[in-house]
Amino acid sequence: IEDYAYNNAIDNHIQLARIDLATATPEQRRQMAGEFIRLAPWHYTNVSGGRVMNPWYDTYPVWPRLGFLVNQVGSVGADGMTNQELQDLETIFFLHQISVPYVEGDYNLAERNDTVLQLLSKPGGTGFTQADTETVITIQREIMKQVIPAYAAVRATGQAEIITTPYYHPISPLLMMDTVPSDDGAHAIAKATWENDTREQYRRGFQDYVTHFGTPPVGVWNSENAVSEAIVPPMVDSGFQWTVSDQGVLYKSNGSAGQVGRSVDNQTAAYTVTVSGRTANVIFRDQDLSNKISFGWGGRPTQDAVNEFEAILQSRLQNMTNADNALLTIAADGENWMFLAGYPNDGRDFLHALYQRLQQLQTAGWVKTWTVKDFLAQPTLVKRPLTKLATGSWDGTNSLQTWSGEEEEQVGWA
Repeated sequence: IEDYAYNNAIDNHIQLARIDLATATPEQRRQMAGEFIRLAPWHYTNVSGGRVMNPWYDTYPVWPRLGFLVNQVGSVGADGMTNQELQDLETIFFLHQISVPYVEGDYNLAERNDTVLQLLSKPGGTGFTQADTETVITIQREIMKQVIPAYAAVRATGQAEIITTPYYHPISPLLMMDTVPSDDGAHAIAKATWENDTREQYRRGFQDYVTHFGTPPVGVWNSENAVSEAIVPPMVDSGFQWTVSDQGVLYKSNGSAGQVGRSVDNQTAAYTVTVSGRTANVIFRDQDLSNKISFGWGGRPTQDAVNEFEAILQSRLQNMTNADNALLTIAADGENWMFLAGYPNDGRDFLHALYQRLQQLQTAGWVKTWTVKDFLAQPTLVKRPLTKLATGSWDGTNSLQTWSGEEEEQVGWA
């Protein structure tokens, strides 16, 4: 964010946008057409299956125009599109990355941006210029400057706990492995344990958080929820106290009585793991509930999805023997539920309905929402020690094959 906001970082889309369409090669035009339709279909869809996909479709002419341009890419391709069509597609691509309610001032009237609103309102959604694209990119950079202060403001209220990741978002357990196994069993990479690198990733992540928020983080989001015993010492030594992984990893781990059995009580307990004298707290996400949000409910009517969410909570509660000692955890990468699940309106409708329902259930007295740090800090909380923490990630397996094992991955690790 800071590279974009303050250092004028340039990515492949900005590079493409700065190619003069009058002199662009056929290959460059095809790249533009292919890249500038990389956006969620709800933006250029009015109503689908009885659901309003884009509530601003009829308000701003760019959205119907975008639908036409996407169809043009599919029907005639870049070779059959005019310079104006490609220019419109380019500018609208950057416009679509800006939150409409944000620039309308719905969250804060002071954040209203009439320049963006005028561009969204351009008659017919056409007639854009290269200068319009540059204007949008400049506004994006200004908006990005407000992201971390917005997080800090929410954090200061205690409403949310903001955590961070190892600095460059690595798969830390793979860094700590001395050998990366291959899928075929014949091309393992012996690389030694990269402990210094791992420690530096945690140290920088921790320090960067302190620099931006003034106080240290408590939790760390290990990339892809990937954990292993080997990452505990560098994680704890850096100052982090808790992390999260998947219930499938829990069920491959061992407690004092052997391998952890499958039950709601076990899944919702808080655990500790001690390695070389360093102890970390670990919670484990509800895989079914998390994955329904990430992948399953985007195509469902919002109220149906939220009703099923409540029903699952009720089912979990009925199978708890000590609800006061239980934390039902939902953990999901943002790009999954926001962009891959197919929620209309970038998931805003679902999120609003979900939080409204949680508020209702909390008022009803059978749900209590927590920040993880506050839950773990309860003096009466009984934490369960693990004698062995399995290696694994969000998919619940005890392998890290998504990021290792295939030929190109092994080349990278080599």
